[in-house]
Amino acid sequence: MGQKTGDSVRHGDRPSSNHYIFITTAQIKTYALGIAALLYEEAQGTVPEQLKTLSGLEATVRGQLLQYVSPEIALFLSKAPVAPPQGEPES
Repeated sequence: MGQKTGDSVRHGDRPSSNHYIFITTAQIKTYALGIAALLYEEAQGTVPEQLKTLSGLEATVRGQLLQYVSPEIALFLSKAPVAPPQGEPES
């Protein structure tokens, strides 16, 4: 598969896979909206009173991102090859 340019982002289909797919900005937005809907639904079922104030909504979203989203991103990033900063030798 050729490399796309523009608004595309390279993303591994699985953290352990060397095969890469490209996800466009529009697809990222679609997935983000889907995740937001799922998290809202989850919050409605567990802490509906938190969704009545801006501070409660902010705390709920922050908690959900830390609980559900950030670990998945960290897992993906921990599998991605990382280049050493310029000027520092590779270990």
